[in-house]
Order: sequence, then C-alpha cells, then structure tokens
Amino acid sequence: MYRGKSRNRTLGCLFCFIFFGVLYLAYDGMKSTIFLLISFYSLIVVVTNRDKLLEEKIKTIFCIVLPYILSVIFINVRDYNMDLNLLGNALKKDETAVILVYKGESERYSLSKEVLNIKNKNSLSEKIKIPFKLNKVKRNYNLIGKSDYKKETIRFSRELQKSLNENNYNVYIGYMNDNKYIEETIIDVANNGYKNVIVVPIFLTEDSNVLELKSRVENMKLFNLNINIKYTESLWNSKAVLNSYFNKIAKQIETDNTSDTGVVLIGGGEKDYNNEKYIQSIKEDTMFRNKLRLLLQKELNLQEHKVKACWFEYIDPKYEDIVRDMLEYGVSKILIVYTNLSVTDIENNIMADNIINNVEFPDGVSIKIIDGFIDDEKLVQELKNRIEFTNLQK
Repeated sequence: MYRGKSRNRTLGCLFCFIFFGVLYLAYDGMKSTIFLLISFYSLIVVVTNRDKLLEEKIKTIFCIVLPYILSVIFINVRDYNMDLNLLGNALKKDETAVILVYKGESERYSLSKEVLNIKNKNSLSEKIKIPFKLNKVKRNYNLIGKSDYKKETIRFSRELQKSLNENNYNVYIGYMNDNKYIEETIIDVANNGYKNVIVVPIFLTEDSNVLELKSRVENMKLFNLNINIKYTESLWNSKAVLNSYFNKIAKQIETDNTSDTGVVLIGGGEKDYNNEKYIQSIKEDTMFRNKLRLLLQKELNLQEHKVKACWFEYIDPKYEDIVRDMLEYGVSKILIVYTNLSVTDIENNIMADNIINNVEFPDGVSIKIIDGFIDDEKLVQELKNRIEFTNLQK
C-alpha cells in the first residue's frame, strides 16, 4: 500500500511539474516565481522517485500529456477581452475618420494581449505551442525592459492631425498587436458617429500584416453599421519614404570616408513566401530596397559590394550571413536598417542580439542598428496626400 501511495505521489508531482512548468513559461512577475517554485519542488520528487515511473509507463505518459493540454487550454482562455460595445445612438458626422494602423507593441509584457495576438493568427500549431511562443516574447521584453513604441506612434499621429486639421479629418490609431486594437478603434469611430473611414496601414507593402488587417476588418461586418471604409495604398513606391530612409542612413556616414562603411538593408520576409498571395509583396519589398541601394551608391559614393540586401526571417540570405560577408571587405563600420515603417523595439533588439551572438567581429569594427521606424515630416506630407486622394475615390 505504501508503495502504491508513493507511486501515486510521484505521478502527481510529475503532473504538477509539467502543468506549473508550462505556466511558468507564459506568466511573469510573482506568479511566474510561484509556478517555478512549485514546478522545481515537483521535479525534485520526480527525480528522486523516477524508478517508480518506469513501473507505470502508460500513467507516466498520461501525466505528461494531460497537464500540458490543460495548461495550454488554461493559457488560451486568458486572452485580452476587446471592448467592442456599440452605443448605437451617435449622430452621424460629415467629417472623415482616419485610422493609422501600426503593428503595435505593448509597453511591457502582457500575457492577455500576447495570447490574443497568437490567437489572431488562426493557426492551430501556434496555439499548441503557445507557452513557448509566450516565453520567447517574455524574454524579449526582459531584454528591452520597456518599449516606447506606442509613444512614438501617438506623437506621429498628432503631427498628422495638425497637417489635416483644415480638411475635416480626425486621426485615430489602431494596432494589430496592442490596444487599442484595430477592432476597438473602429468601434470607437462608429460610436463617435463617423460613416466615412480611411484606414492607413503603416506598412511598406501589402504583406501578411495588411492581409490580416483587411481580414479582421472584414470579419467585423461593418456594412451592418453603415460605415464606408477605404484603404490607402502601400508605401513601397513612395519617394518620400525612400528619402526618409536615405536620410536616416546618410546621417550615420562620414561622406569623406565612405570606403570603410558597409550598409545592410533588411526586408521583412514571409513564412509562406512561395504562396501566391505574398509574391507581389516580396517583389515590391525587393524593388524598394534596390532603389535605396542605388540611391546610396549614387549620392554617397558607397561601393556596390558594400551595400547589401537581405531578409529579417524566412527568406535567404539572412542578415547574420550578410554581416559576415561584409566583414570580408575590410569595413570598419556596418550600418543595419530594417526597412519596416512599423518596426518594433523588440524587432530592433532581436537583430542586435542575433548579430552580437552569432557573428564574430574583429577589433576596430563597429556596428549600428538604425531604427527603421519612420515618423518624419516627409511621411506626414506623404500620408496627407494619400489620404486626400483616397477620400476623393468613389
């Protein structure tokens, strides 16, 4: 009897080790610490009595699989609850609401919002792997401490509002991965009585982010609200954006000593890059960076082999490989910019961390990550023109 109780206790501890260990991956703060202590204590019991688990192989497997499934379910129901309450009594306004849509990034790690972001991808495999996905995000936040992303988007929206004030436009912000989410912003617009809405995706091309945006807006069935939605076109063909990136890079280069400088231009990449719906986006991304590369060579006399293009993820060549190649040309300074208008603080940090950990730099070589987030006056004027043009379209 004692042996049976001891075996059951060990199986129970195995269950707790898996269940609370998974929760530790996802949670932060005090809860994370508590889950870690419970999991660690359970692990000690399991290791001490591991011979008993070998006697009950089926129960052992059951006590591994079941707590993982339960913990994943427990995490998945902890998602952020969007505020989508319609008031239904607002007077209709003649003005046009403009919604700037950014990728979005919380100031600090938020379990509920990150769970919702994963669920918005509509991928079963992502939901099954959610503890590990969340742990990766949590570790990235631990590295940056705090994100100023939202502050920058709010500041830019105010500048755009000043530019549009005379034309009866009111600027809102919607995020793909943070509150207020794009759905919440559209409900705000509806509750404020706007019937004409222009959505402005702050993305270079019509990539997976924009396709997801349009799908989420479409799923709101806005025709029931009598709201007319238009979208501005993607910005890959904008001379203003091209010049904004050129100026960002040019400020970091000594014009009388360009031979020692290398520039790495990073595009987004798509997981299913061979899928027909992403091919055009990848072509446009490539064309934009080719224009920027040629402009840098012409205006700054940068050598052709020292201005390289690559991808952030999924598509070769990767930026770590290009940085290694750049070192072979004897450069003493490497500038790296992710040409993503909506790039987040975490993405910039991921690049820096991957390069530092995976590339061996000789003495005397410096590296600088240039923030690809664009918020200058050129973009204000470009968006103003595109908004006014889109508003004229039927």
